[in-house]
Amino acid sequence: MLISLSSEQRRLTIAGLLLSHGADPNVLDRYGWSIIHTCAWNDDLPLLKMCVRKGGRVNMPNHRQQLPVNMAFIRGNTEVVEYLETQSCDIKA
Repeated sequence: MLISLSSEQRRLTIAGLLLSHGADPNVLDRYGWSIIHTCAWNDDLPLLKMCVRKGGRVNMPNHRQQLPVNMAFIRGNTEVVEYLETQSCDIKA
């Protein structure tokens, strides 16, 4: 039952449902961020991995030409940086 899941599990379940029904993880919001940027900024590794598995682009810049790996590095989100490095992100950009 969905109501009995933790907040994180519900969020991942809902995100997984949306992605499995064709939601595009590369769509930019009004601030020029994709969900990949948001995950990198917020240190949300589980959702980031899910989005990458569904085609999320790790080298797509936001409106300020920042890559998700740069944003994770700025915030000190080391696990996210390490994961993005395994996904062939452009760490020199």
